[in-house]
Amino acid sequence: MKIILFKIPLPLTTEEYKVAQLWSVAETSRKETGGGSGVEILKNEPCEELMPNGKTATGYYTKKIYHTRDKVPGWIRKTAETIVGENALDLQEEAWNLFPYCRTVITHPRFQGFEIVIESQHMDDRGDNPSPENLCISNFLFLNGKPVSYSQLDKDCQFINIATDPSLCEDDPTKFRSEKSGRGPIPPVDKWWETFEEPMMCCYKLVRFNFNYMWLVQGQVEKYFMSEEHRLLNRLHKQLFCWMDKWYGLTMEDIRRLEQTVAEELKEELHRGEPKGYKPQESKPKK
Repeated sequence: MKIILFKIPLPLTTEEYKVAQLWSVAETSRKETGGGSGVEILKNEPCEELMPNGKTATGYYTKKIYHTRDKVPGWIRKTAETIVGENALDLQEEAWNLFPYCRTVITHPRFQGFEIVIESQHMDDRGDNPSPENLCISNFLFLNGKPVSYSQLDKDCQFINIATDPSLCEDDPTKFRSEKSGRGPIPPVDKWWETFEEPMMCCYKLVRFNFNYMWLVQGQVEKYFMSEEHRLLNRLHKQLFCWMDKWYGLTMEDIRRLEQTVAEELKEELHRGEPKGYKPQESKPKK
């Protein structure tokens, strides 16, 4: 099992991010779905849930199937199909968007030893909060059956720098300037967020991944998925920032209408044409 805290600073407010993230997920789903690969939306409905801090919050619950066979390298594909068989890389995602807190759980319907849990807290700061609400008291702060302190995770956290971290993404935050908000470009330097002008916010993402299988394979798969999580978060947030003029000024009512439209589009596109979008790195992680 691996557990990592990611911090993603962005020149937005949390209220802007609430719209931006939903718009970007819908747009990414469009770009990544086709030829039997991509996203299948099963549910998207209002919900009321208990958060880790004991408070009840209202939000939206979504249930999706990710058809990922064409999104992973060959060695992962071969490992999964050896263990599970046909449709080995069809993953189920359940998500509770109780913004500013969100929880996502990714599992395999036929292999109980696979689980990714992502807890997110979004705050109007620069990634320097020593104890973000909900995450520091998370029920998931255990590693191999032993409690892990939030301060320990915070010390070893991974900042995702959308201005300098490499990714297979044509959108470049160091060259983009928003016509609608006047923000950008972001300087291509380390820790730019410490001095960048307001507004600033940070996505705190606590990621736990467990692949309960033979120890040698387990270690390689867990390391691969954590490195891919870093790459995917980096790519998504580069795009989110560079797509600002497409989502800036939209309301949540606009977003809900968009989600309905996209859900119908994905049903039609999923099995049409060729696989689209993201291509994996084929190299195995070092032992």
